[in-house]
Formats: sequence, structure tokens, C-alpha cells
Amino acid sequence: MPSDKPSRSPAISNPAAAPNPPSQLKPLSGLPIAAITPFTTIDFPGRLAAVFFTQGCAWRCAYCQNPLLWSFKAPDQTPLVPIDKIHAFLQKRRGLIDGIVICGGEPTAHAGLPDFLKHLREAGYQTALHTGGPSTEALKKALPFVDWVGMDIKSTPEKYERVTRVAGSADQVAESARIITQSGVAHEFRITVHPMLHSDEDLLAVSRWLKDLGARAFAIQRFRSAGCSDQRLLDAAAAAAGFPSEETLKTIRTLFADLIIRE
Repeated sequence: MPSDKPSRSPAISNPAAAPNPPSQLKPLSGLPIAAITPFTTIDFPGRLAAVFFTQGCAWRCAYCQNPLLWSFKAPDQTPLVPIDKIHAFLQKRRGLIDGIVICGGEPTAHAGLPDFLKHLREAGYQTALHTGGPSTEALKKALPFVDWVGMDIKSTPEKYERVTRVAGSADQVAESARIITQSGVAHEFRITVHPMLHSDEDLLAVSRWLKDLGARAFAIQRFRSAGCSDQRLLDAAAAAAGFPSEETLKTIRTLFADLIIRE
């Protein structure tokens, strides 16, 4: 599912021809890349990176900034990035950036994700994965090829559908979170909040659950209107700016070694 922050909406990249033949990289396939952001300093902690956005997500999160990535078929106006352009981009950026971030959409919805990550590693790039954790099996297959993972938590399990607008969306989330905390892979959990979707009690419950799992890094991301198509949330954007309360944040700060507030 689309990672709501810190990435902005994807920028389509049309990389120039690589100085070395793309065939020097193993063939990349099986992962539909809808767009590339060629440079980011905020999506892969401690690394300079590019972001590859995958096409397709089964969830319909109310605050999603990238609804064009929901469909598993690329819109006619924004076709998928051709494989040769991906190869050319990786050749050209080698040595200039540290890593590649795979986000979406929902990357784990695609069976080709582990091989794609493996090939990126073999090409000399570190890898980061942004996911909502909808499939534990897909996550377990991808993690051996990931250097950092950010998992988006939507709400408490009983209120997941209020955010994702898809029944059963919380079914595998708790296990995915447990797998991440026990994987040894550096990670962050984050939640995008809006007072029409969450209460202060919800945030405290999510925080305590993650603390019990052993999570050390947690980010609370305030709602951004950019890209959101839900008019109810947009109309209440002013109220969202001050949510959650300072009292709630003070309590949550006592639970984590690293609490990040993203505006």
C-alpha cells in the first residue's frame, strides 16, 4: 500500500542511456515499477537513495497520497517504467547513491519482489522496503534481501477497516510486525494519523502494542492533504494539524527510544 510519508507523490523518471551496457546487470523483471524518484534523503535512514514505486495495492486507505497506484493495471496516462530504463538508471546512479527504496502501491503483492531485491543487492545497492505488511509469507521471502524496512500501521486491529476500507485487512498485520521485530533487520514502524480516523486512545493502544513487540523506532505522521481524495478528511485538515494531543505524545515518548513526529 502506498507509503504515506515521508515520500511525496512519485515523480516519473526518464533516465538517460547508461554509460555501460545494461546487460552487465542481471535482468530485472517481475516487479511493475510505476515511477521513480531519483533522489531522496528521507526514505532510507542514513542513506542517499532513489525510490521505486510499484503499481498495485489491495487497500484503499482514506488518506493515501498515491491513489493512482491502487490499480494493478497501470493507468494509460502513466505507463510502467520500461525495464531498459530501470537498467539504465541503475547503471547511471551506481556510486552516486547508496540504495534503492521499494514502496508502492504494496510491493509485497508481487511475487517478483525477492528476486528484484536480490538483483539490486548484486548490483551494489542497499535496499529498503516500505510495506503495510498484508502478507506474512511474502514479507518473509523479501526480508533476507532487505537492509531496512518501514512498516505502516493503520490503526488498532479492530479499526483497520476504517482506514483501509477493505474487510479483513488487519488479519496478518500483527504477525508481520512480529516478524519484522524478530528479523534482525533495521526497521521503523509508523502511523499516519487523522482525528476522523483515530482517537488518542487508539494511538496509545498501538504504541503499547508495538512497545510490547520490542519496537524501538516509532514515527507518528500527521495527515497531509497532498494527493488525498477523501473530501471528509480534507475538510477536517485544520483539526488534523493539532492531533494528537501533547499529553498523548508525552506518554508515547516514554515508550520508545526513538519517537519521530513528522509534520
